[in-house]
Amino acid sequence: MSDRVLPTFFLCGAPKAGTTWLYEYCTEHPDVCMSRPKETGFFFEDYGKGIDWFSNECFHHYDGKPAVGEASAGNMMHREVPRGLQLTVPMPISCLSFGIQ
Repeated sequence: MSDRVLPTFFLCGAPKAGTTWLYEYCTEHPDVCMSRPKETGFFFEDYGKGIDWFSNECFHHYDGKPAVGEASAGNMMHREVPRGLQLTVPMPISCLSFGIQ
């Protein structure tokens, strides 16, 4: 992949709150490229590896689709994530998922 690919939206939610279902649903959409793997953990585990690593590692299958998504439930549990999102993606869109019991 020659160009850096970064998410245009993030699926965030508590564990067991439906993020896997949302990820799979988005994967089926013809205009959406979802990260592989689903739970990249980049913003709280691998941010130090850099955004080029993130792009190459998690979006190597990108084929030009206009919407690019990532779905790590852990993004909601780490206080460093919002700053990393702000620095990496200028205007991220987040979709929140909360389980109802």
